[in-house]
Amino acid sequence: MMGQATFEARHAAAWQAFESWLAARERLRRARRGETPVAALPDDEVPAAYRALCQHLALARDRQYSPDLVDRLNQLVLRGHHALYGARGSSGAEAIDFFLRGFPRLVRDEWRLVLAACLLFFAPMVLVFVGLQAYPDADFYPLDPDAEAGLDWVRAFVLGIRQIRGEMDIPPARRVPLLLQGATAADRQLAGEHGRLLCELAKLSGIEHLDDDATPPPAAVALLGKMKLLVPLAGLIDVTAERERLQKNRQKAAADLERVQRKLATESFVANAPAAVVEKERERLAALERDVASLGEQLARLATL
Repeated sequence: MMGQATFEARHAAAWQAFESWLAARERLRRARRGETPVAALPDDEVPAAYRALCQHLALARDRQYSPDLVDRLNQLVLRGHHALYGARGSSGAEAIDFFLRGFPRLVRDEWRLVLAACLLFFAPMVLVFVGLQAYPDADFYPLDPDAEAGLDWVRAFVLGIRQIRGEMDIPPARRVPLLLQGATAADRQLAGEHGRLLCELAKLSGIEHLDDDATPPPAAVALLGKMKLLVPLAGLIDVTAERERLQKNRQKAAADLERVQRKLATESFVANAPAAVVEKERERLAALERDVASLGEQLARLATL
């Protein structure tokens, strides 16, 4: 283990430099404005010196050096902590000095950045003000009804495809072909205008039109007005695995449905249970009936593949 004399000789210069920095900083706080005492330790080296000093204090305590040395290092650590992390007593005076002298000087030194910031902040306000003076009723101008109708059509189109994906468990990122049947002239126009957008939003590999009297292939269907959105199922899903999944879900839904039906058929339950509980069970009954019917329809569609 290193002896105390060797330990002091090795680190005394660092301790003295840190102590000189503390003294210079304390003199600076008491000095008159404009006087800047010079410290032996540069400010950018102070954090590393403080960490080293804390380590030296820990070593001195661990090695049980003399109480005088431990006390000296402890005092230096406390003074350093106060200097680096302690609250400043003259914060109010320093704030006033900054706004009276420092801030104007910074504005002059960085006038280009200040000018750019002012332009970015005030220019939009000025443009809006000028625009409102020229067109004071701009907020009341009606929107284009055709554009609104087109957006609603695109939204309903994409929701229909997502509904099919959810019902048939088709991965959202997988691109699927789409057939349109029963499309009106307006539907064909909108599909042509927004075809590229629809393919991106709905992850379609392509859009084709079927004649109204043509027999479509086995497909999942969603309606958009009178137009049918048809996603052919061939090659998209594992029919055997999907049939097993749907049958399992249908059996579970049917069992739940039977339990709810028995509960609601019990007169004591309907008569004694709170009205809110009974209503909740009736809502669950309706939801299970819809689930069983929907799963049955999906199984029927799978049978045609």
